[in-house]
Amino acid sequence: MRAQRAAGAHKTAQRIALILLAASAGSMPSLQPLIVGSLLDAGHVSLHQLGHVAAIEALSMAAAVLLAPSLPLLRDFGRTAAMALLVMIAANVATGFSHGGAVIACRAVAGLGEGLLLWIFVGAITREPDPGRIFAVYVTVLAAWGFLLSSLISHWLAPALGPRGPYLAFAAINIALLPFCRFVPAPAPPLPSPSPPDGPRGALPPAGLVGLGGVALFLCGIMAFWSYAVPLIRETTSTGLAMETVVPFVIGVHILGGLVAALTSRFPPVLACTLGPLALTLCMAAVVLVDSLAVQYLALLLFSFLWMFVPPFQLPLLLAIDPTARAAASIAGGHLIGLAAGPFLASLAVTRASAQGVLIVAAACLIAAASMPLLALALARRRPF
Repeated sequence: MRAQRAAGAHKTAQRIALILLAASAGSMPSLQPLIVGSLLDAGHVSLHQLGHVAAIEALSMAAAVLLAPSLPLLRDFGRTAAMALLVMIAANVATGFSHGGAVIACRAVAGLGEGLLLWIFVGAITREPDPGRIFAVYVTVLAAWGFLLSSLISHWLAPALGPRGPYLAFAAINIALLPFCRFVPAPAPPLPSPSPPDGPRGALPPAGLVGLGGVALFLCGIMAFWSYAVPLIRETTSTGLAMETVVPFVIGVHILGGLVAALTSRFPPVLACTLGPLALTLCMAAVVLVDSLAVQYLALLLFSFLWMFVPPFQLPLLLAIDPTARAAASIAGGHLIGLAAGPFLASLAVTRASAQGVLIVAAACLIAAASMPLLALALARRRPF
């Protein structure tokens, strides 16, 4: 009995360590507008460089997630997590004292460490009996972590320490997380394919690629709309909706979405990943096209809820369409590609006279994301892995 309790406590410690390490890395994209804005205000970066700072960090995170599986030196998860934290500590400290191109370089280096932590997290939980529930807990912690950090940065760190404050705080958090690396579990051996793969060894099957495409398109559509929500609302409605009054509620509903996903982890993943993007499309249309303040608030809150409710179901869906877990191991890369591509694609649809083209781009991405699970499942049934 004591041995079972000890084993259970160790397993719990491993999960806590994985979630905390991943949340410390995954919170960075959502905080970018706040912390990069302080760099701009202090003259550490120019307006032209502002977008480069956020984009390069997200792209570095995606590169680390996608390339790490092919590097044997990173197979020791505990050692790799410690190395990633040390890289992030150095990059975060250096960012606060850098200017111009040096800031961009520092964030590129930080993104590599953050991507490695996300890769370790996903690689470790894919063998759990209920990975969707653990991913939902991670999403909930991520939302709460983002809310806490955004409050600390806005009210304490930035006013007291300037643009260096947030990055020095991130470095301190990274240092505090170093002891948790000893609880990071060793990677499990790769799952065998039920049948010989058609492509190169370790290559993703077509169904897995399509599933990952849906993951990327989901966040691509969300970020395309979210990055231009303010000008869209101002251009198309007369309600005078103030986003600064909405954001606290949005973050609160983020947490609720993650909690509900954790409690309903047995919900069919294909339904969540198909109906969720379609419902998000309707929410966007309601926000932009319905000239009613009450409808806009309700639509934005439902949009925020679905934003966090759907991703936990993407992991079990990828495991269902690709039992080798190769696609699931790349889910963080798909998320990060969507985060980076969404604002970029939206910017291509903006003209000097109007931003309404953004709604078309975002809706197209989400509708395509809704079709990907069905296509991936059809491919998986036609061609075994």
